[in-house]
Amino acid sequence: MLRDRTNARRAFRWLRCAVLAIAWIMAVEPWKAAWLPGPSGAQAFARKAAPPPVRFAFKMDPKTPDRDLLPVPPTAEPSIAPWLIKDLAQVPQILFQKPLAVPAGTLQKLDGKILMGGQEVSFADLGEHGQKMAHQMVPTAKGIARINHLNKKGTDHFMKVLVKSRPDLAGLPFMMGDACRMDKKQSAQFVKEVARVRGMLQEPFAGLTQKQSFEPEFMPLRIATWMQMLASEPSAMQKRLVRFVAASDRDEATRSLARLAVFSFESEVRDSAVKELADRSGEESDDILLQGLRYPWPDVARFAADAIVKLQRKDLVPRLVGFLDEPDPRAPVARQVDGKEVFQVRELVRINHHQNCLLCHAPGNTPDIKMDAFARTAEVVTGAVPIIGQPLPPPSQGYDPSSSPDIRIRADITYLRQDFSLLQPVANAAPWPDKQRFDFLVRTRDITPQEAAAYTQWRYGRGPADLSPNHRAVLDALRTLTGRDAAPTARAWRVALAKGTPR
Repeated sequence: MLRDRTNARRAFRWLRCAVLAIAWIMAVEPWKAAWLPGPSGAQAFARKAAPPPVRFAFKMDPKTPDRDLLPVPPTAEPSIAPWLIKDLAQVPQILFQKPLAVPAGTLQKLDGKILMGGQEVSFADLGEHGQKMAHQMVPTAKGIARINHLNKKGTDHFMKVLVKSRPDLAGLPFMMGDACRMDKKQSAQFVKEVARVRGMLQEPFAGLTQKQSFEPEFMPLRIATWMQMLASEPSAMQKRLVRFVAASDRDEATRSLARLAVFSFESEVRDSAVKELADRSGEESDDILLQGLRYPWPDVARFAADAIVKLQRKDLVPRLVGFLDEPDPRAPVARQVDGKEVFQVRELVRINHHQNCLLCHAPGNTPDIKMDAFARTAEVVTGAVPIIGQPLPPPSQGYDPSSSPDIRIRADITYLRQDFSLLQPVANAAPWPDKQRFDFLVRTRDITPQEAAAYTQWRYGRGPADLSPNHRAVLDALRTLTGRDAAPTARAWRVALAKGTPR
């Protein structure tokens, strides 16, 4: 009996130690894991067992002028005339703000509060690693707090004030109000679509299918989600994207295939998209193909002309002929603005996808987003703004959904949409990848009369026989489609086609 009681006491002590160990893991390890960037087993465990994430609260003086709450603008760089740019690496960059530096030293003073579970905690309570992470998050969290403060004055008020105060942002195709927002039903479906794509990226050999249960009205949303998230993936993945899109006969699918045929920089992807377009009505793709011919980047014009030829779109010949009398899409155009003559150019610009989240999206910590005690939401796709100095999560992870809500953006509000995306090298990128995603789109920029005159001089120096890349692409397409040749003017081609004389 004595031996039995001794063994029982030993077993109880071991059980008590095990319970205390589990309690320590649940109480302490998730705290550490909540600050870990990127995927990890501890972080996955933290999503289930961690205490609420750290929050930041800042005081905002209601009398502060709007302009004083805007981010520090980037240093202006000399503009390069669009007709002189030869490489995509030379394309001007658009920045949300002056790039943030990795905070050095320790956080000396926080003009706000650090909260956890609604309770204020001291900076010292975070531990060494937590203090470092909080220090790096504070600039972004404070910037988002300022955005939310300004947006109390009206829908998208921050973005309106920002664009008005920044000449480098003028002429970008911003969308605001209802045009940039999903409704609640769309947003809930968007959550599901994003999860499907991330799951597929985690298992690259999983099949793409449109057979999952969903309402047909969401097909445009589904296609748009996949097009956006796979925009810079390798060509093999984008070819699978083509097959996925082609499985739908919706108009949105046709337009998306046309965009892949015109804006993809992978020839295999363009060829696959053209093949799928061959049996579809041209009405939904015409505008995109013709937009490509007028795009102020030569490669895109060439891709569009090539797609028109491969599709044997002889019905577009009259419109191609008319294009020959149009100016170079990169040339300055004089317009009347408020009774004054203003010269403008359309130029390609690029935005680093990882460094400018708040230029394209609204904050993801607003009161209308319902979150549980662990700051999780099933209604809206949110993601953390990547933190300078911390590793960049892979696309399959999204932007760390376990992070503080006060550094998140929401993907159901999108102010800018790109035409195409590419991976490009970035100098001194560590700890981020050496190649990062850049989104490309067109800006309309005001230029001086002197800059406009410089284009005229440049064209004169190239001689009267020189054609813009866009016009050369159209001329080659006309020759192939008609089997005829003529001088590069609309009149000459109309005469040649009327005579029916082959070249």
